[in-house]
Amino acid sequence: MDQATLLTDLFADYATDSKPSATMMARAVRKAQNEVGYAVADILDDSEERDWLENRIERFALDGLLKAKAEDFTYNKAKLAEVFTNFRKERDSLDKDWKEVKGKIFAKGFGCFQSIDPGFEYDKFGRPV
Repeated sequence: MDQATLLTDLFADYATDSKPSATMMARAVRKAQNEVGYAVADILDDSEERDWLENRIERFALDGLLKAKAEDFTYNKAKLAEVFTNFRKERDSLDKDWKEVKGKIFAKGFGCFQSIDPGFEYDKFGRPV
């Protein structure tokens, strides 16, 4: 069996932008041959060994694609508005938790010490009050 034919058949259904590169496919073939124990040239077209090899080649190619796509995403590419919205939610959550904890402290009778507010009160637009 020819390696180029095998790869063409195996990745024919993949869209152009999601198809593994030639380097990824070559690496996947190499890893699959080492794991299965058969070389592409040594197997028959309709054999069980071909099914095993195809399975492993596709798995290793997908693994390479997933790693490449994960490396493409970085925190700095997130929309700035989303980042600030998340920070506001976290800040409001921390303030809410503090108010609950402060109430529990007073309920247990530990209110003899001076309680200090978090010092940060905000309106719905995030402006200090």
